[in-house]
Amino acid sequence: MALTVGKVTINTALTETKAITGFTTASYSTTYQSSVSPTISAGACNRPYFVQSTLASGATVTIDLRSLTEPVFGEALTPARAYTVHLKIITAPGRYMPGASNALVWPFNDASDAINLNAGDSFAYGSATAATIDATNRNVRIINTHGSVTLTYTIVFLLGV
Repeated sequence: MALTVGKVTINTALTETKAITGFTTASYSTTYQSSVSPTISAGACNRPYFVQSTLASGATVTIDLRSLTEPVFGEALTPARAYTVHLKIITAPGRYMPGASNALVWPFNDASDAINLNAGDSFAYGSATAATIDATNRNVRIINTHGSVTLTYTIVFLLGV
């Protein structure tokens, strides 16, 4: 199995209008796009990992990026590089952050950094330069910060093995 395309693209489209009495409404539209496309090859970005799951209220899941089972074909993966992460919070507010031990701090600056997301929010980060995944830099966590609602999420990584 080989990854053939992998990238993170963010599009922001906007239109502004202003009514002008006695004249045609003025408008301005534009789209901003940013894309990260790591090199797809055997020695670079070559494997996706994704999962959709749930967390009970107040629960935490730790994802060990050195010990994964590929969800479609069931193959064991031991990635050494991370290029992109995309987290979609579907229900309940949640938090994405480095793991409590053997933390993969990427894409943050410190192991205590986090991003809080509400239901319906997404977070995506990508870099053409890989973050190293090893025995001491490997774990990330997702935390359900709601007291009574189950969190449903999807997370996708582009990795190198």
